[in-house]
Amino acid sequence: MACGICVIGSDAGGTPDILNDSTGYIFESNNAMDLLDKINIALSDIETCRKKGLVAEKIVRENFSMENTCIKYLELYSEILGFKNPKYNKVKQEKACRTSFI
Repeated sequence: MACGICVIGSDAGGTPDILNDSTGYIFESNNAMDLLDKINIALSDIETCRKKGLVAEKIVRENFSMENTCIKYLELYSEILGFKNPKYNKVKQEKACRTSFI
């Protein structure tokens, strides 16, 4: 997804939490015919695949960047440690995450 490519994945595990109709195709686990069907659908409509790939890349960039991941962990740690002022902490977290990956 991060490469901007349409993805075909199974419905097992956490895949459906990330992969959906706007980013690719989901096939039923242990169902080779369903996988083949999804591959044929993808190959028969390259333009739709290209669009799904662009949406997938955007989702990864917006939700799974190093900076966003860092912020989410810091928010979790702040909550666990019981920090009271989330606005102040948010500014500090964003600054810390930006400088950590430069």
